[in-house]
Amino acid sequence: MAPHAIAVLGASDDPVKIGGRPLAFLLRHGYRDRVFPVNPTRRAVQGVPAFPSIEAIPEAVDLAIVVVPAERVLETLGAAAARGVRVAIVFSSGFAEMGEAGRSEQQRIGALARRTGLRVIGPNCQGFAHLPSRLIATFASSFLDERLHVGPVAMVSQSGAMAGMLYEMARETGLGFNYWVSTGNEADVQAAEILAEVVEDPETRVALCYLEDIKDAARFREALGRAHRRGVPVFVLKSGRSAEGRRAASSHTGALAGEDAVYDAAFREWGAIRAADPADLLHLPQAFLRYREAGPRVAILSNSGGLGVLSVDLCADLGLPPAVFTAATTAGLRAALPIFAAPQNPVDLTAQILSDPGMLMRVLPLLEGDPGVDMIVFQVALFGAATDVGRFVGEVAAVGQRTTKVVAVSCPQRHVVERFRQAGVLAFDDSTVALRSLACLAHATRQRPRWLARTTGAVAPPPPAPPVPRARASAHDFLSEWESRRLLEPFGLPLVQSALCADPDEAARVAERLGYPIVVKICSRDLPHKSEAGGVALGLTDAPAVAEACRRIQSRVAERAPGAALEGFLVQRQAAGALELALGVKTDPVFGPVVMVAAGGILVEALRDFRLLLPPIDRATAEEALRGLRIGPLWDGVRGSAPLDLPAAADLLVRLGEAARALSGAVSEIDLNPVLVGRRGEGATVLDALVRLTAQSR
Repeated sequence: MAPHAIAVLGASDDPVKIGGRPLAFLLRHGYRDRVFPVNPTRRAVQGVPAFPSIEAIPEAVDLAIVVVPAERVLETLGAAAARGVRVAIVFSSGFAEMGEAGRSEQQRIGALARRTGLRVIGPNCQGFAHLPSRLIATFASSFLDERLHVGPVAMVSQSGAMAGMLYEMARETGLGFNYWVSTGNEADVQAAEILAEVVEDPETRVALCYLEDIKDAARFREALGRAHRRGVPVFVLKSGRSAEGRRAASSHTGALAGEDAVYDAAFREWGAIRAADPADLLHLPQAFLRYREAGPRVAILSNSGGLGVLSVDLCADLGLPPAVFTAATTAGLRAALPIFAAPQNPVDLTAQILSDPGMLMRVLPLLEGDPGVDMIVFQVALFGAATDVGRFVGEVAAVGQRTTKVVAVSCPQRHVVERFRQAGVLAFDDSTVALRSLACLAHATRQRPRWLARTTGAVAPPPPAPPVPRARASAHDFLSEWESRRLLEPFGLPLVQSALCADPDEAARVAERLGYPIVVKICSRDLPHKSEAGGVALGLTDAPAVAEACRRIQSRVAERAPGAALEGFLVQRQAAGALELALGVKTDPVFGPVVMVAAGGILVEALRDFRLLLPPIDRATAEEALRGLRIGPLWDGVRGSAPLDLPAAADLLVRLGEAARALSGAVSEIDLNPVLVGRRGEGATVLDALVRLTAQSR
């Protein structure tokens, strides 16, 4: 990222062409070290002495910019590696984006990089720029502008066009970059590796990423760990949210835990803040450019009662508790405000502030001194032409400079926002963006210790895995419920008491031993969803009913699934509980095993009230996930109902996470559905278990 000698391989004398732009940009923007254009047909390129080959350059080269046709890229990289070049940027396209032949050629680039130690950025990328050192190693049109917009924001993008668009948008909002990087097809160097480097730069305050995928979860986790050590927030805009991008799966877990939901889980647990769109990616970090941390309690003051109330509503939605003022603050506000203004949060300065501009400095010190206030947000609806904006700017700036609390302003009038920013005040042109950015700051402050632990702490090895019954898997790789139970039992999951019976008579005898009421299920590796084949009977209260139910089940299954291989009947004690959950595991190709917890039992896919977790799972994380469901209030009891056994449900999640880690590689999916949770102290019970093996473990 800091080369002292650059070779442009395939340099053009035309500064407008892709092959001419890197040299033109380096010269125009004042790159201070050495640049060597390589062009076998010219003695000089853009006024700089040229060389016929990289071998002809008389001194060591750190960075090679490769601008040659795709068919010559591999040869060119080989020459650069032989010359001792450490890093190459490949602009050339025509690789994996073109189909199988291009993909094969791109794999050869990756193999060359691994074999020689040459690190390759690209192909099909737009390069990178380190703006403070004037290193503009790109052909991106954004850098045609004579002026570089330098600042503390580092941006890493897998799309060159998105990187260019974001640079232009940032310039319009007044944000400046130190790093601007496009990684393209990532035959070798990945976005996560670049991110890990740029967050270590002391000048980086915020990192932005545009991602289409993550190729190596461990590298991404490590990059976030480095960011958290330095207190650098990482904001991610990831494409691919749509349902069309999800892979089909046979179990409830697979249907819910689609690719994008897994990314959400990883971002949440490892501490990447997800943006919804390009504007969001640039707006949300703004609070972090002025403050490094903040508590969550917000005091709103405004010159509009309506805007103040809307702001408090939004605070509640964002998890920012409106500050509750002390008695002293309330008394002070009563004296400072007009008699018709309520001395409470939000503080309505009313239109009276126009005739009494001193009111602001009677109110601000009260909020500054209140121990229950972490952030003071002045939401300005409008300043009229007669308003002494300079006075308000000076007063807010004075408070902002002397207090450790966050002080922020929003106003839709751009010229007003610029006045506040010039005075060093955190200012926004949108009241909603202001609170959303501050909510991100408060959330990051609260979660940073946990994020740091999750991304930098040593992970204990998983428990030993029991033998996997490969031979009994179905054509779709499912185990029967009985075999699924036997595989999961060593992990201490609270499985309902069960027995496998060969015929109706044995089932009736076992039912007498277990006690009533009884559930009978068909047991078959070919029937992962038994109820669809008529293979379940509930609420059986005596032995004759159990035997008769077995015969009915056998008849229905023979009719609806005549080819199914039957192992017998599962006889289970019918359990009771106060809440139904569904738990499961899916193996993601990037992140590995992912644990799901959802509300609704058999209705889980319809309700879509679920959370995903990356194991290992600690108890605090498990309880937070359970409380984060829409049914979360039920854990503490509602309308006089008893609290539910949250500790038992959390323990089940922790144990399932360990099972997922131990069985990773052998098992692709686990479904525990339904799971009944009782009242506090009554525990949780898994009523049905389904395991799907990986194809490799058949």
